[in-house]
Amino acid sequence: MSNIKDSIFLKNLRGEPCDRTPIWVMRQAGRYLPEYMAVRKKLSFNELCRTPEAACEVTLQPIRRFGFDAAILFSDILVPLEPMGAPFQFGDGGLTPGTYTFGSLSIEIFPSNEGLVITILDTDTGEQTQVIIPE
Repeated sequence: MSNIKDSIFLKNLRGEPCDRTPIWVMRQAGRYLPEYMAVRKKLSFNELCRTPEAACEVTLQPIRRFGFDAAILFSDILVPLEPMGAPFQFGDGGLTPGTYTFGSLSIEIFPSNEGLVITILDTDTGEQTQVIIPE
């Protein structure tokens, strides 16, 4: 491809005619590749998520191997929590149990016999939601 503007992915997003449906991959699809495993031998998941060059490398690996048209940038949904005041580390223990506050939301994380429990309370409305992630 000579120009990124001509990529089938961007053409499709713009609603322009394409000869096929573009294919893209989420980061989970590459984690079983030997290239990914080689990077993970050098970096923890935490380091991988917080090192732009490494995150870019593992994002591009499935594109190089399979010729996908695009990829979702490698990261984790929890990474934005730290700048919002809820530090965490990935590891064998998962999320750090505790109570975290984000504006009117109070989030409590604790282990139980059923798995990891995440309770979210909106202190303005009293609405509460609970999610249990099985072990």
